[in-house]
Amino acid sequence: MWELPSGKREPLETTKEALKREFLEEVGLRVKVLVPISVFDYQINKTDEIRDSTQINFIVETMDANTEIKISKEHKDFKWINMSQIEKYNIYDSTAKAILKAFAIYSLIRNKKQGG
Repeated sequence: MWELPSGKREPLETTKEALKREFLEEVGLRVKVLVPISVFDYQINKTDEIRDSTQINFIVETMDANTEIKISKEHKDFKWINMSQIEKYNIYDSTAKAILKAFAIYSLIRNKKQGG
């Protein structure tokens, strides 16, 4: 199952601080948080518990000139994908919808920055 970089907030950590920390820990990139794009709830079923979680998705930009990915030990691989490739990967529907929405919103942001 493919997922977006994510994780839990530490005590007294803001959502944006947690997002930046998780990106650095999971893929080795420093990011600038641009805009939240979606929120969804989901459950994680473990053998000894069921965890109810809420995922807040953001559009981010890398702050590093070098965008070499260094994935953490908790992951096996990473992929950069475009909109036409999303159906090729095993992704939860709610995550796929967030990714597609991110592509659309980021396109608007990029056009606005370019004066379009």
